[in-house]
Amino acid sequence: MLLINYGRALRDLTRLDEAARYAEHGYAKARTAGHEVIINQSLLLRASIYREQDKLIQAAAMLDEVEPRLNEGLPPGHIAFASLASERAQLASASGDLSGALEMVRRAIGLAEAAIRSGREGARFMPVFLVLRSEIERELGELDAAVTDADSAVRLMQDAMPPGMRSSTTGLAYLALGRALLAQGSLDRSRLALRSAVEHLEDAAGVDHPGARSARGALETGAGPP
Repeated sequence: MLLINYGRALRDLTRLDEAARYAEHGYAKARTAGHEVIINQSLLLRASIYREQDKLIQAAAMLDEVEPRLNEGLPPGHIAFASLASERAQLASASGDLSGALEMVRRAIGLAEAAIRSGREGARFMPVFLVLRSEIERELGELDAAVTDADSAVRLMQDAMPPGMRSSTTGLAYLALGRALLAQGSLDRSRLALRSAVEHLEDAAGVDHPGARSARGALETGAGPP
């Protein structure tokens, strides 16, 4: 599990080759030990890493391997099914299937909402799923919905964190909000969101994080000078 968690942290820092090695090593050790939960988590993690490496066939293979395992081992409505749907959505988006991506992320959000209503785990996943839906909606031209989802993600993160704390998840939520507002033509609000994105992402993930670079670029070329 330590190997998987370290691989996840490396993925979030976009150190993808290292992340893949740790995730694969964790998977192999979990298989040897017969730890089913860790096997499943490693497969989901490897899917996300391979997708970010543009290895879409390998990413799809990981999801195809883990899905029947989840169906066999977990009760309906478990939050792992929301994570699976989110990964399917991101893979569809990376493959150019935005309609399919939107359908899958809506499923992820629906599962998370149902889990929250029933008192189970789900709240910490909602900002991530909302950011994903916002980005897909923006690409589809559904700009009002994209702004609403990104703004909701920002608010959820603000409510969950102590004042002044930086996080990459919050930074990505502000980035999605800034992009959606920029596409909408709301330049003043977009600048504020993008500046917040830069602050969070540079502090929490480093100045070279792709999200931080994207936010700085949008400020320089799209939303005007910072």
